[in-house]
Amino acid sequence: MNHEKTEAVFGRFRGYVRPYVWTLSLTLGLVVFVGIFEASYPLLIGLVFDTMLGGSEVPIAEVPFLDIELSVPAAYGFWLLVLLVTVTALKAVAVYGSVATTAYLGHSVVRNLRTDLYQSIVSQPLGFFSGYPTGELMSRVSSDVDKVQFAVSETLADFLKQSAILIAMLGIILV
Repeated sequence: MNHEKTEAVFGRFRGYVRPYVWTLSLTLGLVVFVGIFEASYPLLIGLVFDTMLGGSEVPIAEVPFLDIELSVPAAYGFWLLVLLVTVTALKAVAVYGSVATTAYLGHSVVRNLRTDLYQSIVSQPLGFFSGYPTGELMSRVSSDVDKVQFAVSETLADFLKQSAILIAMLGIILV
């Protein structure tokens, strides 16, 4: 596919997504929270192990490149566990929200696409239908629209979530 055709396809696709820009923004925000919560696990689990298993008198987590040391006395081990469970619960809520909003976005875009496709097929002249049997049209429409729905709903959700986790992990490691 050449560059002009690709631009045209993405331009048409943007037209279907544009009415749902707030849903997409909410999805992106939730995915960012998922990435942050996921990236905070190694830090929290390290502190829990050091505190609860007595790995050191005063557990210290160092933040690279910022010269920040986070020390937690052993007496606060219970609160670290509470924090770990809270982060897990908040991550679960954010994951559920991002999956739900992505599914809503995907179904809405596909509904609009199917409506436009139906209107286009119905408005064709009668000669069009003699060249394309109804069964073939129905099969192609169903198959193609299902592929778009899968791409918008599931592939996009996974791509966004994994990208956010990667960026958050790199941020914690390098910052």
